Amino acid sequence: MSGAGAMSVCYASGLLEGCTAGESHLCREFAQTFVRCAAGVIYTAKPVALFSFAPSAETREREGEGLRDSLYELARVYGRELRSFGIGLERLSVRGGRMTLLVYRENLIAELLENDEDRAFLRAHGYGTKGVSDLLDSMRRRLAEYYGAVGVGRERPTFPHEIGLLFGYPLEDVIGFINGARFTCRGPWKAYGDVEQAKLRFDALSRVEGECRRRYRSGTTLARLLATA
Repeated sequence: MSGAGAMSVCYASGLLEGCTAGESHLCREFAQTFVRCAAGVIYTAKPVALFSFAPSAETREREGEGLRDSLYELARVYGRELRSFGIGLERLSVRGGRMTLLVYRENLIAELLENDEDRAFLRAHGYGTKGVSDLLDSMRRRLAEYYGAVGVGRERPTFPHEIGLLFGYPLEDVIGFINGARFTCRGPWKAYGDVEQAKLRFDALSRVEGECRRRYRSGTTLARLLATA
């Protein structure tokens, strides 16, 4: 799979340069999921996103037993290419033809760690806060514990909801959710504070993500979308 070809993918692209027909189809399906689920990270509105990619039934049938290797290669190529745009992409697990991925911007994680309250909250929950790498390592371990327990005969741990802070949720909302408080309103997440302020946050994120998705659907290539984010 060609990295340049993979990044030239757009919503309605056909055969990509340096990619087979199967690879081109897989890239197109992945890019649509990536833009839909990680638009906030692409457009620098949030530090981290967590999402799953499941190829279509047609793709799974065509790839057959080679699907797992194809997903590994897909994650490797996009992980390498996205680094030049300041985005990290890591494969967390592949199970039953579904791949779970972590996508992030290190500069936004660094900004979060500069906030004393956010940093103290993460440290209190056992996360490394000495720097971006320290925090990412802690998050990877928590997520690996969560996803790694599936289907291995042991009790699945609780999802680490404290990382909602890294998904761009305000600290008061993360604490409110963890404590089981009564939420005041809901949008992309449940809010526990001032309703009007929460609605402003929801609307701002919706506009940013909507613009990212709209541009991709209109024919902008993935590389161009990232270059102009």
